[in-house]
Amino acid sequence: MEMIKTTWTKEQVQEMIDREKLAYQKIDLPYGLSTGQGNDRSITSEKIFADSIKGKSVLDIGCSLGFFCQEAVRQGASRVIGVDADDERLRKAALIADCVGMARNIEFRQLDINTEDLTEQYDIILLLNVLHHIRNPIAVLDKLIAHTKQRLILEVVSPSSPKLKNTLKSMGYSWWTRRKFEKMPLIFVKKGGAAAKTNEEIFHFTAPAVNELLMEHRGCFARLDLLKSFKNHYIAIAWKRQVDNLVIIGGTASSGKTTFIDSIKRGELSEIASQIGINIKDNWTYTDAEDIKSIKKEKIQNVVYHYDILRTFDSTSYRYSIEQGMDIVDCASRRKVVTLWCDPQVLRQRLPSTANNDQRHWRQLRISNVMELYQNEKLLAQQYQKWLDFCQQKGVQLFFVDCTSRPRLMSHSEWDQKIKDLMERV
Repeated sequence: MEMIKTTWTKEQVQEMIDREKLAYQKIDLPYGLSTGQGNDRSITSEKIFADSIKGKSVLDIGCSLGFFCQEAVRQGASRVIGVDADDERLRKAALIADCVGMARNIEFRQLDINTEDLTEQYDIILLLNVLHHIRNPIAVLDKLIAHTKQRLILEVVSPSSPKLKNTLKSMGYSWWTRRKFEKMPLIFVKKGGAAAKTNEEIFHFTAPAVNELLMEHRGCFARLDLLKSFKNHYIAIAWKRQVDNLVIIGGTASSGKTTFIDSIKRGELSEIASQIGINIKDNWTYTDAEDIKSIKKEKIQNVVYHYDILRTFDSTSYRYSIEQGMDIVDCASRRKVVTLWCDPQVLRQRLPSTANNDQRHWRQLRISNVMELYQNEKLLAQQYQKWLDFCQQKGVQLFFVDCTSRPRLMSHSEWDQKIKDLMERV
Protein backbone atom coordinates (compact mmCIF):
# COMPACT_ATOMS: atom_id res chain seq x y z
CA MET A 1 0.00 0.00 0.00
CA GLU A 2 1.29 3.45 -0.93
CA MET A 3 2.47 5.57 1.97
CA ILE A 4 -0.06 8.32 2.75
CA LYS A 5 1.54 11.72 3.22
CA THR A 6 -0.06 13.76 5.99
CA THR A 7 0.53 16.62 8.36
CA TRP A 8 -1.54 14.85 11.02
CA THR A 9 -0.07 12.92 13.91
CA LYS A 10 -1.13 9.35 14.58
CA GLU A 11 -2.90 10.54 17.71
CA GLN A 12 -4.93 13.08 15.73
CA VAL A 13 -5.97 10.44 13.19
CA GLN A 14 -7.02 8.01 15.92
CA GLU A 15 -8.93 10.75 17.73
CA MET A 16 -10.87 11.50 14.52
CA ILE A 17 -11.73 7.80 14.09
CA ASP A 18 -12.95 7.59 17.69
CA ARG A 19 -14.95 10.82 17.46
CA GLU A 20 -16.60 10.56 14.07
CA LYS A 21 -18.92 7.88 12.70
CA LEU A 22 -17.09 6.92 9.50
CA ALA A 23 -18.64 3.57 8.68
CA TYR A 24 -20.14 3.94 5.16
CA GLN A 25 -16.95 3.68 3.08
CA LYS A 26 -13.74 2.00 4.18
CA ILE A 27 -10.95 4.51 3.51
CA ASP A 28 -7.29 3.93 4.28
CA LEU A 29 -5.79 6.57 6.57
CA PRO A 30 -2.19 7.31 7.60
CA TYR A 31 -0.25 5.04 9.95
CA GLY A 32 -2.06 1.91 8.73
CA LEU A 33 -5.40 3.06 10.15
CA SER A 34 -8.75 3.22 8.35
CA THR A 35 -12.20 4.73 8.73
CA GLY A 36 -13.67 1.52 10.11
CA GLN A 37 -16.06 -1.22 9.05
CA GLY A 38 -17.51 0.42 5.93
CA ASN A 39 -17.73 -1.23 2.52
CA ASP A 40 -14.40 -1.83 0.77
CA ARG A 41 -14.96 -0.21 -2.65
CA SER A 42 -11.48 -0.78 -4.07
CA ILE A 43 -12.67 -3.40 -6.61
CA THR A 44 -15.38 -1.02 -7.86
CA SER A 45 -12.77 1.71 -8.16
CA GLU A 46 -10.55 -0.54 -10.27
CA LYS A 47 -13.44 -1.22 -12.65
CA ILE A 48 -14.73 2.32 -13.10
CA PHE A 49 -11.23 3.78 -13.48
CA ALA A 50 -9.85 0.96 -15.64
CA ASP A 51 -9.65 3.41 -18.55
CA SER A 52 -7.38 6.39 -17.95
CA ILE A 53 -8.84 9.50 -16.35
CA LYS A 54 -5.55 11.36 -16.34
CA GLY A 55 -6.14 15.05 -16.99
CA LYS A 56 -9.93 14.63 -16.80
CA SER A 57 -12.50 16.46 -14.69
CA VAL A 58 -14.50 14.12 -12.43
CA LEU A 59 -17.78 14.85 -10.64
CA ASP A 60 -18.87 12.38 -7.95
CA ILE A 61 -22.57 12.83 -7.08
CA GLY A 62 -23.49 11.47 -3.68
CA CYS A 63 -19.80 11.31 -2.75
CA SER A 64 -20.45 10.46 0.93
CA LEU A 65 -17.05 10.21 2.67
CA GLY A 66 -15.19 10.90 -0.58
CA PHE A 67 -13.57 7.52 -1.31
CA PHE A 68 -14.02 7.74 -5.08
CA CYS A 69 -12.94 11.37 -5.10
CA GLN A 70 -9.65 10.33 -3.52
CA GLU A 71 -9.27 7.47 -6.00
CA ALA A 72 -9.83 9.90 -8.89
CA VAL A 73 -7.04 12.11 -7.57
CA ARG A 74 -4.72 9.10 -7.31
CA GLN A 75 -5.57 8.15 -10.90
CA GLY A 76 -4.44 11.57 -12.16
CA ALA A 77 -7.71 13.47 -12.62
CA SER A 78 -7.00 17.17 -13.15
CA ARG A 79 -10.05 18.32 -11.22
CA VAL A 80 -12.25 16.42 -8.77
CA ILE A 81 -15.55 17.63 -7.34
CA GLY A 82 -17.57 15.72 -4.76
CA VAL A 83 -21.16 16.75 -4.10
CA ASP A 84 -23.70 15.48 -1.60
CA ALA A 85 -27.04 16.68 -0.27
CA ASP A 86 -25.93 16.01 3.33
CA ASP A 87 -23.71 18.74 4.75
CA GLU A 88 -22.59 16.46 7.59
CA ARG A 89 -21.23 13.91 5.12
CA LEU A 90 -19.41 16.68 3.29
CA ARG A 91 -17.86 17.89 6.54
CA LYS A 92 -16.53 14.39 7.22
CA ALA A 93 -15.35 13.98 3.63
CA ALA A 94 -13.40 17.24 3.81
CA LEU A 95 -11.93 16.20 7.17
CA ILE A 96 -10.74 12.85 5.77
CA ALA A 97 -9.34 14.55 2.63
CA ASP A 98 -7.31 16.86 4.84
CA CYS A 99 -6.11 13.88 6.90
CA VAL A 100 -4.79 12.06 3.77
CA GLY A 101 -3.25 15.22 2.29
CA MET A 102 -5.84 15.83 -0.45
CA ALA A 103 -7.62 18.92 0.89
CA ARG A 104 -6.31 20.98 -2.04
CA ASN A 105 -7.09 18.32 -4.64
CA ILE A 106 -10.83 17.87 -4.05
CA GLU A 107 -13.66 20.40 -4.09
CA PHE A 108 -16.61 19.46 -1.89
CA ARG A 109 -19.98 21.14 -2.43
CA GLN A 110 -23.46 20.69 -1.06
CA LEU A 111 -25.93 19.96 -3.84
CA ASP A 112 -29.21 18.06 -4.07
CA ILE A 113 -29.30 16.58 -7.56
CA ASN A 114 -33.06 16.07 -7.19
CA THR A 115 -33.81 19.78 -7.09
CA GLU A 116 -30.68 21.63 -8.21
CA ASP A 117 -29.06 21.93 -11.63
CA LEU A 118 -25.43 21.47 -12.59
CA THR A 119 -23.78 24.62 -13.91
CA GLU A 120 -21.00 23.13 -16.07
CA GLN A 121 -19.92 20.03 -17.95
CA TYR A 122 -17.54 17.37 -16.68
CA ASP A 123 -15.50 14.76 -18.54
CA ILE A 124 -16.67 12.00 -16.21
CA ILE A 125 -19.72 11.93 -13.93
CA LEU A 126 -20.14 9.28 -11.23
CA LEU A 127 -23.50 8.35 -9.73
CA LEU A 128 -22.62 5.34 -7.61
CA ASN A 129 -25.18 3.54 -5.47
CA VAL A 130 -27.41 6.63 -5.61
CA LEU A 131 -29.86 6.18 -8.50
CA HIS A 132 -32.28 4.02 -6.49
CA HIS A 133 -32.68 6.82 -3.92
CA ILE A 134 -33.45 9.60 -6.40
CA ARG A 135 -37.03 10.81 -6.45
CA ASN A 136 -37.24 11.22 -10.23
CA PRO A 137 -34.40 9.07 -11.63
CA ILE A 138 -35.25 9.55 -15.32
CA ALA A 139 -35.20 13.35 -15.02
CA VAL A 140 -31.89 13.23 -13.15
CA LEU A 141 -30.40 10.93 -15.79
CA ASP A 142 -31.34 13.47 -18.47
CA LYS A 143 -29.64 16.17 -16.41
CA LEU A 144 -26.45 14.14 -16.02
CA ILE A 145 -26.36 13.15 -19.70
CA ALA A 146 -26.51 16.81 -20.71
CA HIS A 147 -23.53 17.63 -18.48
CA THR A 148 -21.35 14.62 -19.35
CA LYS A 149 -18.59 15.12 -21.90
CA GLN A 150 -17.11 11.63 -22.07
CA ARG A 151 -18.35 9.04 -19.58
CA LEU A 152 -21.39 8.64 -17.36
CA ILE A 153 -20.77 5.93 -14.76
CA LEU A 154 -23.66 4.51 -12.75
CA GLU A 155 -23.78 1.93 -10.01
CA VAL A 156 -27.26 0.45 -9.89
CA VAL A 157 -29.18 -1.76 -7.45
CA SER A 158 -30.53 -4.71 -9.39
CA PRO A 159 -33.89 -6.46 -8.83
CA SER A 160 -31.99 -9.40 -7.33
CA SER A 161 -31.51 -7.48 -4.07
CA PRO A 162 -32.86 -9.48 -1.10
CA LYS A 163 -35.56 -6.98 -0.10
CA LEU A 164 -37.11 -6.78 -3.56
CA LYS A 165 -36.69 -10.53 -4.06
CA ASN A 166 -38.61 -11.19 -0.84
CA THR A 167 -41.33 -8.75 -1.86
CA LEU A 168 -41.78 -10.42 -5.25
CA LYS A 169 -41.71 -13.83 -3.59
CA SER A 170 -44.46 -12.78 -1.16
CA MET A 171 -46.53 -11.69 -4.17
CA GLY A 172 -46.39 -15.21 -5.55
CA TYR A 173 -43.69 -14.84 -8.22
CA SER A 174 -41.60 -18.00 -8.59
CA TRP A 175 -37.80 -17.97 -8.79
CA TRP A 176 -38.08 -18.75 -12.52
CA THR A 177 -40.32 -15.71 -13.10
CA ARG A 178 -38.05 -13.51 -11.01
CA ARG A 179 -35.09 -14.59 -13.12
CA LYS A 180 -37.07 -13.73 -16.26
CA PHE A 181 -37.77 -10.27 -14.86
CA GLU A 182 -34.03 -9.56 -14.72
CA LYS A 183 -33.75 -10.10 -18.48
CA MET A 184 -36.52 -7.62 -19.27
CA PRO A 185 -36.30 -3.79 -19.41
CA LEU A 186 -38.13 -3.23 -16.10
CA ILE A 187 -38.01 -0.66 -13.32
CA PHE A 188 -39.36 -1.77 -9.95
CA VAL A 189 -40.57 0.81 -7.46
CA LYS A 190 -40.75 -0.08 -3.78
CA LYS A 191 -41.32 1.95 -0.65
CA GLY A 192 -38.52 1.88 1.89
CA GLY A 193 -41.09 1.17 4.60
CA ALA A 194 -41.16 1.74 8.35
CA ALA A 195 -38.67 -1.05 9.00
CA ALA A 196 -36.11 0.86 6.97
CA LYS A 197 -37.02 4.08 8.83
CA THR A 198 -37.88 5.76 5.56
CA ASN A 199 -40.90 6.14 3.33
CA GLU A 200 -38.96 7.03 0.19
CA GLU A 201 -39.35 5.20 -3.09
CA ILE A 202 -36.59 2.74 -3.92
CA PHE A 203 -35.99 2.11 -7.63
CA HIS A 204 -34.51 -1.11 -8.97
CA PHE A 205 -33.41 -1.09 -12.61
CA THR A 206 -32.73 -4.24 -14.58
CA ALA A 207 -29.65 -4.07 -16.79
CA PRO A 208 -31.83 -4.18 -19.96
CA ALA A 209 -33.78 -1.17 -18.59
CA VAL A 210 -30.57 0.86 -18.22
CA ASN A 211 -29.52 -0.19 -21.71
CA GLU A 212 -32.91 0.86 -23.09
CA LEU A 213 -32.79 4.25 -21.33
CA LEU A 214 -29.24 5.14 -22.35
CA MET A 215 -28.76 3.45 -25.71
CA GLU A 216 -32.21 3.14 -27.30
CA HIS A 217 -34.09 6.18 -26.02
CA ARG A 218 -31.15 8.49 -26.59
CA GLY A 219 -28.65 8.90 -29.39
CA CYS A 220 -25.69 10.43 -27.60
CA PHE A 221 -23.87 7.31 -26.35
CA ALA A 222 -21.63 5.15 -28.51
CA ARG A 223 -21.54 2.15 -26.22
CA LEU A 224 -22.52 0.86 -22.80
CA ASP A 225 -20.39 -1.46 -20.65
CA LEU A 226 -22.20 -3.46 -17.95
CA LEU A 227 -20.02 -4.89 -15.16
CA LYS A 228 -20.63 -6.70 -11.89
CA SER A 229 -20.21 -4.74 -8.68
CA PHE A 230 -20.51 -5.59 -5.00
CA LYS A 231 -23.49 -7.46 -3.54
CA ASN A 232 -26.54 -7.09 -5.80
CA HIS A 233 -25.27 -4.05 -7.70
CA TYR A 234 -23.91 -3.61 -11.20
CA ILE A 235 -21.92 -0.89 -12.93
CA ALA A 236 -23.01 0.82 -16.15
CA ILE A 237 -20.34 2.82 -18.01
CA ALA A 238 -21.88 4.84 -20.83
CA TRP A 239 -19.43 6.31 -23.35
CA LYS A 240 -20.57 9.58 -24.84
CA ARG A 241 -20.16 9.88 -28.58
CA GLN A 242 -17.60 12.59 -29.45
CA VAL A 243 -17.54 14.14 -32.93
CA ASP A 244 -14.92 16.72 -33.90
CA ASN A 245 -16.59 18.00 -37.07
CA LEU A 246 -20.30 17.42 -37.79
CA VAL A 247 -22.05 18.41 -41.03
CA ILE A 248 -25.79 17.70 -41.05
CA ILE A 249 -27.45 17.47 -44.47
CA GLY A 250 -31.07 18.11 -43.54
CA GLY A 251 -34.13 18.20 -45.71
CA THR A 252 -37.65 16.91 -46.16
CA ALA A 253 -38.51 13.55 -47.72
CA SER A 254 -37.62 13.50 -51.46
CA SER A 255 -35.74 16.81 -51.22
CA GLY A 256 -32.59 15.18 -52.61
CA LYS A 257 -30.48 14.50 -49.50
CA THR A 258 -29.10 11.15 -50.66
CA THR A 259 -28.40 12.41 -54.19
CA PHE A 260 -26.71 15.52 -52.81
CA ILE A 261 -24.46 13.51 -50.46
CA ASP A 262 -23.59 10.98 -53.18
CA SER A 263 -22.63 13.82 -55.53
CA ILE A 264 -20.31 15.29 -52.89
CA LYS A 265 -18.71 11.88 -52.28
CA ARG A 266 -18.01 11.59 -56.03
CA GLY A 267 -16.44 15.06 -56.06
CA GLU A 268 -19.10 16.50 -58.40
CA LEU A 269 -20.05 19.44 -56.16
CA SER A 270 -16.55 20.53 -55.19
CA GLU A 271 -17.38 24.25 -54.99
CA ILE A 272 -20.35 23.72 -52.67
CA ALA A 273 -18.43 21.13 -50.65
CA SER A 274 -15.56 23.57 -50.21
CA GLN A 275 -17.84 26.35 -49.00
CA ILE A 276 -19.59 24.14 -46.44
CA GLY A 277 -16.27 22.70 -45.28
CA ILE A 278 -16.26 19.16 -46.67
CA ASN A 279 -12.93 18.06 -48.12
CA ILE A 280 -13.57 14.60 -49.56
CA LYS A 281 -9.86 13.80 -49.23
CA ASP A 282 -10.36 13.78 -45.44
CA ASN A 283 -11.67 10.72 -43.67
CA TRP A 284 -15.44 11.25 -43.47
CA THR A 285 -18.01 8.96 -41.90
CA TYR A 286 -21.33 9.06 -43.75
CA THR A 287 -24.26 7.99 -41.61
CA ASP A 288 -27.81 8.83 -40.52
CA ALA A 289 -30.05 8.71 -37.44
CA GLU A 290 -30.52 4.95 -37.70
CA ASP A 291 -27.11 3.69 -38.84
CA ILE A 292 -25.10 5.72 -36.34
CA LYS A 293 -26.24 3.28 -33.63
CA SER A 294 -24.03 0.65 -35.23
CA ILE A 295 -20.92 2.84 -34.84
CA LYS A 296 -19.46 1.86 -31.46
CA LYS A 297 -16.42 4.13 -31.58
CA GLU A 298 -16.82 6.95 -29.07
CA LYS A 299 -14.53 9.30 -31.02
CA ILE A 300 -15.22 10.15 -34.67
CA GLN A 301 -13.33 12.89 -36.44
CA ASN A 302 -15.62 13.92 -39.34
CA VAL A 303 -19.29 13.03 -39.83
CA VAL A 304 -21.68 13.81 -42.68
CA TYR A 305 -25.11 13.15 -41.21
CA HIS A 306 -28.13 12.50 -43.43
CA TYR A 307 -31.22 13.79 -41.60
CA ASP A 308 -34.90 13.87 -42.52
CA ILE A 309 -36.30 16.99 -40.86
CA LEU A 310 -39.77 15.42 -40.98
CA ARG A 311 -38.83 12.84 -38.32
CA THR A 312 -40.74 15.03 -35.87
CA PHE A 313 -43.73 15.48 -38.17
CA ASP A 314 -46.80 13.43 -37.22
CA SER A 315 -44.67 11.76 -34.53
CA THR A 316 -44.59 11.44 -30.74
CA SER A 317 -41.18 13.14 -30.92
CA TYR A 318 -42.83 16.33 -32.05
CA ARG A 319 -39.90 18.54 -31.04
CA TYR A 320 -36.33 18.34 -32.33
CA SER A 321 -35.04 18.88 -28.78
CA ILE A 322 -36.42 15.46 -27.73
CA GLU A 323 -35.86 13.64 -31.04
CA GLN A 324 -33.21 10.95 -30.62
CA GLY A 325 -31.67 11.59 -34.03
CA MET A 326 -30.72 15.12 -32.98
CA ASP A 327 -28.83 14.10 -29.84
CA ILE A 328 -25.70 14.02 -31.99
CA VAL A 329 -25.69 17.83 -32.17
CA ASP A 330 -24.68 18.03 -28.51
CA CYS A 331 -21.88 15.50 -29.10
CA ALA A 332 -20.04 17.62 -31.67
CA SER A 333 -17.37 20.28 -31.21
CA ARG A 334 -17.84 21.98 -34.60
CA ARG A 335 -21.35 21.88 -36.06
CA LYS A 336 -22.75 22.88 -39.43
CA VAL A 337 -26.22 22.35 -40.85
CA VAL A 338 -26.94 22.35 -44.58
CA THR A 339 -30.70 22.59 -45.17
CA LEU A 340 -31.94 21.59 -48.60
CA TRP A 341 -34.70 23.45 -50.37
CA CYS A 342 -36.90 21.89 -53.02
CA ASP A 343 -39.96 23.51 -54.57
CA PRO A 344 -43.13 21.94 -53.10
CA GLN A 345 -44.48 21.17 -56.56
CA VAL A 346 -41.35 19.11 -57.29
CA LEU A 347 -41.61 17.44 -53.88
CA ARG A 348 -45.17 16.37 -54.73
CA GLN A 349 -43.94 14.91 -58.01
CA ARG A 350 -41.04 13.00 -56.45
CA LEU A 351 -42.87 11.54 -53.47
CA PRO A 352 -45.17 9.07 -55.35
CA SER A 353 -42.12 7.30 -56.80
CA THR A 354 -40.91 6.77 -53.24
CA ALA A 355 -44.28 5.31 -52.32
CA ASN A 356 -44.20 2.88 -55.25
CA ASN A 357 -40.88 1.48 -54.02
CA ASP A 358 -42.16 0.61 -50.54
CA GLN A 359 -45.24 -1.54 -50.05
CA ARG A 360 -45.24 -1.64 -46.23
CA HIS A 361 -48.54 -0.38 -44.84
CA TRP A 362 -47.06 1.87 -42.15
CA ARG A 363 -44.70 3.36 -44.73
CA GLN A 364 -47.54 3.99 -47.17
CA LEU A 365 -49.46 5.78 -44.40
CA ARG A 366 -46.44 7.89 -43.57
CA ILE A 367 -45.98 8.92 -47.21
CA SER A 368 -49.68 9.81 -47.44
CA ASN A 369 -49.32 12.14 -44.42
CA VAL A 370 -46.22 13.75 -45.90
CA MET A 371 -48.05 14.32 -49.20
CA GLU A 372 -50.78 16.18 -47.29
CA LEU A 373 -48.05 18.33 -45.73
CA TYR A 374 -46.60 19.15 -49.15
CA GLN A 375 -50.05 20.19 -50.35
CA ASN A 376 -50.44 22.52 -47.36
CA GLU A 377 -47.54 24.86 -48.10
CA LYS A 378 -48.16 27.09 -45.11
CA LEU A 379 -47.86 24.09 -42.80
CA LEU A 380 -44.70 23.05 -44.66
CA ALA A 381 -43.24 26.51 -44.10
CA GLN A 382 -43.98 26.19 -40.38
CA GLN A 383 -42.13 22.87 -40.28
CA TYR A 384 -39.10 24.48 -41.93
CA GLN A 385 -39.26 27.29 -39.38
CA LYS A 386 -39.32 24.83 -36.45
CA TRP A 387 -36.21 23.22 -37.88
CA LEU A 388 -34.39 26.52 -38.29
CA ASP A 389 -35.43 27.67 -34.81
CA PHE A 390 -33.92 24.51 -33.34
CA CYS A 391 -30.69 24.97 -35.31
CA GLN A 392 -30.36 28.58 -34.21
CA GLN A 393 -30.98 27.63 -30.57
CA LYS A 394 -28.12 25.15 -30.85
CA GLY A 395 -25.85 27.82 -32.31
CA VAL A 396 -24.86 25.83 -35.38
CA GLN A 397 -23.47 27.38 -38.57
CA LEU A 398 -26.20 27.45 -41.22
CA PHE A 399 -26.04 26.87 -44.98
CA PHE A 400 -28.83 26.55 -47.54
CA VAL A 401 -28.83 24.67 -50.85
CA ASP A 402 -31.52 24.72 -53.51
CA CYS A 403 -31.91 21.15 -54.82
CA THR A 404 -34.96 21.75 -57.02
CA SER A 405 -32.74 21.05 -60.04
CA ARG A 406 -28.92 21.20 -59.99
CA PRO A 407 -27.79 22.01 -56.41
CA ARG A 408 -26.72 25.60 -55.75
CA LEU A 409 -25.93 27.51 -52.59
CA MET A 410 -28.56 29.99 -51.41
CA SER A 411 -28.10 33.06 -49.26
CA HIS A 412 -29.91 33.39 -45.94
CA SER A 413 -32.04 36.17 -47.38
CA GLU A 414 -33.10 34.03 -50.34
CA TRP A 415 -34.08 31.22 -47.99
CA ASP A 416 -36.11 33.64 -45.83
CA GLN A 417 -37.90 34.92 -48.92
CA LYS A 418 -38.85 31.41 -50.04
CA ILE A 419 -40.31 30.61 -46.61
CA LYS A 420 -42.18 33.91 -46.64
CA ASP A 421 -43.60 33.10 -50.07
CA LEU A 422 -44.82 29.72 -48.83
CA MET A 423 -46.55 31.33 -45.87
CA GLU A 424 -48.38 33.74 -48.16
CA ARG A 425 -49.59 31.20 -50.72
CA VAL A 426 -53.27 30.33 -50.61
